[in-house]
Amino acid sequence: MLSFLALTLCGCTAGAALYDFDDDGSLDEDDCGPADPSIHPGAEDPFGDDIDQNCDGVDGDAGDEDHDGYPSEVDCDDSDPLIHPGAEDPFGDGIDQNCDGVDGTLGDDDDSAGDDDDTVGDDDTVGDDDTVGDDDSAGGGDSGQGGSLVISEVMINVNGPQGSYIEIYNPGDSAFDLTGCTISDAGPSSITLPALTIEAEGYVVFVGTDGEDFVFWFTSLEDTETPDVRFSPDSFSNSAPDDEVRLSCNEVLIDRVAWTDYEAAESNNPLQSLTLDPAQLDSSKNDDPANWCRSSTYFNFSSRGTPRRANDPCG
Repeated sequence: MLSFLALTLCGCTAGAALYDFDDDGSLDEDDCGPADPSIHPGAEDPFGDDIDQNCDGVDGDAGDEDHDGYPSEVDCDDSDPLIHPGAEDPFGDGIDQNCDGVDGTLGDDDDSAGDDDDTVGDDDTVGDDDTVGDDDSAGGGDSGQGGSLVISEVMINVNGPQGSYIEIYNPGDSAFDLTGCTISDAGPSSITLPALTIEAEGYVVFVGTDGEDFVFWFTSLEDTETPDVRFSPDSFSNSAPDDEVRLSCNEVLIDRVAWTDYEAAESNNPLQSLTLDPAQLDSSKNDDPANWCRSSTYFNFSSRGTPRRANDPCG
């Protein structure tokens, strides 16, 4: 009797392994939904319903190579588990971690926790009234990416666009990708930046010149600085007595500096850049005209400025 029962139980186990309860063409041992004919290996598996219809372990037809829970049909980089919809996407590293098509989180202008209202164009700085396009101080400039980058020096050549330049400083502790960012003025002029990275606590300089070999030299021909980007003065020039410079990335304003009634140097005096006091290298502090002054350091025989170098102190 015991032998008969053992044989009977073994027979039932073998039969169940070959059974297709929901008649969907997949044996129950292979079917992750043996009671549901819409769920079986090879079934259509639309992403987003939180159901693994095709029994491959994820929701969606495509595989999930990086095992981050998002199949390749929605994961913009299925080889990196840190990149997927909903991932943290810090602005400025040139990587679209959250697969929304841009570097940074749409709707959040500085991508930092604790910012005040996530308004594009708002610099999220205490004391700023958060009005888009408002400079929040006489002669100053609003920052759209508070603290990210700082326009730290401007050479305004009212005698002509040749040699006018813009210096940008990175006060942060990580590099910032400027590729595709734009420099513009109060008018229609703008330039789109090529592949370019500004290192932490580093400078980049853009100069208007037709000369491919243009350099800044200081105490000797061996003591030089090379501009990062040379652009045609016909495409952009900061040479007007009343104008501004804007730095924008992904259509978000990073920093802006405006000036009015800039007085041209007399013909027997050198051109002098407007320089931000080195103790005030901040995208909100450069809104205050009191933190700016004329440079005193000579370069290229007759001009005064400190492109790619620490600024002269003001006062």
